[in-house]
Amino acid sequence: MDSLVEGSLEWTPLVEDDLVELGELRQAIEYFDDPLERFTLEDLYDQFQEPEGDPSANGVVGRDKGGTIVAYGWNRIRGIETREPRAWLDGGVHPAWRHKQIGRRLLEWQIERALEWYAEVLVEDPTITRPLWLGIHVDQKSVAVKNLVARSGFAPYRWYFDMHAPFFDEAGEPVPMGVFPDLGRVQLCPFHPALSEQVRAAHNEAFSTTPGTHVVSRATWEHTLARSAARPEWSWVAMEDGEVVGYAMNSVYVANWEPQGFSEGWTDRIGVRPGWRARWIGPALLQASMRSCRDAGLQGAGLG
Repeated sequence: MDSLVEGSLEWTPLVEDDLVELGELRQAIEYFDDPLERFTLEDLYDQFQEPEGDPSANGVVGRDKGGTIVAYGWNRIRGIETREPRAWLDGGVHPAWRHKQIGRRLLEWQIERALEWYAEVLVEDPTITRPLWLGIHVDQKSVAVKNLVARSGFAPYRWYFDMHAPFFDEAGEPVPMGVFPDLGRVQLCPFHPALSEQVRAAHNEAFSTTPGTHVVSRATWEHTLARSAARPEWSWVAMEDGEVVGYAMNSVYVANWEPQGFSEGWTDRIGVRPGWRARWIGPALLQASMRSCRDAGLQGAGLG
């Protein structure tokens, strides 16, 4: 991997010792850009430990003459284990260093590195036939980033919408959560690690026919549950005759609370297997998740 991106900064591979300073850079970027989604230092460490990532081979940081990190590019690798090679391209430039074409060259480097990585994957496993998929998450406020990635050949592919459910109204009174019909033989139970593999299989089945989704490998699934933001103890599973038929996996993203003005839990993944749909299992799982968040002392629940 050639870590040289352009000539105005000193570029080196991303290493774990860079994460604290990288976190400070991202805070500066978030303060200036005011995005909807924010990240903590713990999130960075979680991302660095992703099972397929190899950040030092797929990420770089750029330092100014004083040695301060002012730019970074990080290809978040996915799909090796499931034979669906893809990469999310994450990056940023300090506001004081923008308008110097660093972001454009950084994105070019990331695309080149992703193609290089894909060629390496094909050498290791020539039976892989899926083309490389590249994605970039663009906040709705980031018009400059949207224009940059569009000029680089990227096209809109998926939109994310957030929904929020407050637990109390403006007068401080509890908001009713609603009552759902009897689920019959289906029972809701708290998530337990012993059910993890069954829930993962249910998730992959639930989204197997959804365009644009990918199989979640066991290693990635377990890493997700071990993240600092994950709250498996707030999560729920729907069971029928000892079989997992639905699930709601929950987390908490503390970095978003102050900007949005309230605390909330978050449902990262929710699904019901095809043979059990239209039986109110999904709403019941959401209701159980909301109660977990309320019992934890939070002010609301969120869903993407």
